[in-house]
Amino acid sequence: MAPLPTPNDTKCPFAPAAIPARTLDIPCAYASSASASVKDTAKLTTSATLDNYSAYLGSLHRNSYASYIRLMELEKTWGLWSLQAETSMPFDPLPHLLQASPTIVAGSAPPAPLYRLAPAMTSIEICLRLACDFMEVNLPALDDATQPRCRAHRPYVDHHVRMDSLLRNLTAQLQMLRTVIELDCDDTDDTFQAKYLLTPRPSIDSLGRANEWWWKMEHPRVSPRAIAARVAAQVHAQFADLPFGLGLFASSSSSSTQLYLPYDQVVAPTFLRQHATENQTRFDEDHFFATVHQVCEAWCCVMERQLDAAQADIDALDVLFDDADTPRRLARIARRYRLCAQIWEYMIDHCTMLTEMDMADYHAFRLQLHGASGGQSVRMRQLRRRIFHLLPLIPAAFEAYVAPTYSPTSFDPAEWLDLLQLLAHVRVSETPETNATLVRHLQQLYAHHGTPACHVMNVVQAVQTLENAVRRFYFGHQYMAIMVLGGSNTGSDGLTVKMLERTWKDPKRYLSCEQAKTQLSDVMDALHLQQEPDGKGKLMQTLLQVYKDRRAAMSKDGGMAGQCRAKKMTA
Repeated sequence: MAPLPTPNDTKCPFAPAAIPARTLDIPCAYASSASASVKDTAKLTTSATLDNYSAYLGSLHRNSYASYIRLMELEKTWGLWSLQAETSMPFDPLPHLLQASPTIVAGSAPPAPLYRLAPAMTSIEICLRLACDFMEVNLPALDDATQPRCRAHRPYVDHHVRMDSLLRNLTAQLQMLRTVIELDCDDTDDTFQAKYLLTPRPSIDSLGRANEWWWKMEHPRVSPRAIAARVAAQVHAQFADLPFGLGLFASSSSSSTQLYLPYDQVVAPTFLRQHATENQTRFDEDHFFATVHQVCEAWCCVMERQLDAAQADIDALDVLFDDADTPRRLARIARRYRLCAQIWEYMIDHCTMLTEMDMADYHAFRLQLHGASGGQSVRMRQLRRRIFHLLPLIPAAFEAYVAPTYSPTSFDPAEWLDLLQLLAHVRVSETPETNATLVRHLQQLYAHHGTPACHVMNVVQAVQTLENAVRRFYFGHQYMAIMVLGGSNTGSDGLTVKMLERTWKDPKRYLSCEQAKTQLSDVMDALHLQQEPDGKGKLMQTLLQVYKDRRAAMSKDGGMAGQCRAKKMTA
């Protein structure tokens, strides 16, 4: 292994500032997050420490979008304040609700894996509530028996299409929820109880109970029973090989030893229905519109916590390569980044649901939403900025050894320290990379199939995939807005939909990586042609010739068979 370089006293322009450890009151994977006074774009987060979270929550009362989608109420469930022992939620809008359980041990905090899973679980419940809306259930009747169970049927709404979208939506969410669990359980499988506070009782408050009246209603367009059966099948499929269940649509034949996630304690379904919902009776599409944005915000919260966890793994990397631990950490970092990319892709399809709103019903309240735009989402803005700065990647233990400029005398993709120095200098830019050495060494990284280069390459690829997914989301969101509002109309924030181009047309990209791939492709093509001059298109030419020969043989056999049949007929 190459020796460690001499610690560099010159401040690297890309290295993060030294951050003292902080005492946390909420569980978070990234325990050494910057305080509000330290600006590090690669580590932007709303809730790594209580200071961060308090500052974030303290700003929401000035945010009309947050007020509209009841974000403060949602944050109370996502922060697991009902499982906190000593710390109350800052700026609690409903201090008398969701108080810490008396069974919680003083000074304890919920486990970080459950903290990372909470927003995804909440999103499932929100979508079940949206399913009831599509089935034209009167939402207040879910908790108030004196209310009428159904609301007016709108025959001009295509409920089949809405339910198709929602079922596709739930399938994607459940698959991503399963991935979140796998990411936190990839080391051992015997700590589920400690990681998720499992309980022997399924949910008794959720809408996901198959025997409740809202799944037994009659509807002229959709079958609530069929919807419940299909969602239940998806839930059971994603948890089929796990020693616990989600807690929804639990089978009556379940074993007495069956364990479940603490769904009611984490999600607080009744609290969500009563305090995080919109005015369904006044505006027909209000609940639909708000719920779609609530789900987006939930998965943005999942992404943020996954990025925090990935950053924790980055900071835990050591300057000495461990054959067992280091590849596992790098693989987990890459998978967390790819999950975040998958979430952005999911949100493209999710937001497209809004094109199914009835235009007349939507415009009945659109003007009253003026000033409440999804562009006001603090978390989404932070994610966008953060994702464009995930590289350079500098573990905490390597910060003192980062050179101010990249000009190594040698590079070996099999050497861990050489790779760390390379990762410390890859960054976004608006102009092509002028450091030819950096680009050349990136080519060697992509071409090397051994450890640790292949693991590092997977991380770099995952970062680029994630950055591109963000661009595709904003591109898709722009055209969704055009579908809803028209190309020259204005959104609820008074800005034209063209303003969405700011993100997907952002010129800043990891151009050094793109240049390395382009040049490496040219070099590899030249080498292959040198070894096999007629190799270009040879595979396709071979397959085409095989197809022609087979066709000719079939024609010949067919002709002979035809002659035999003709002779028999004349005999």
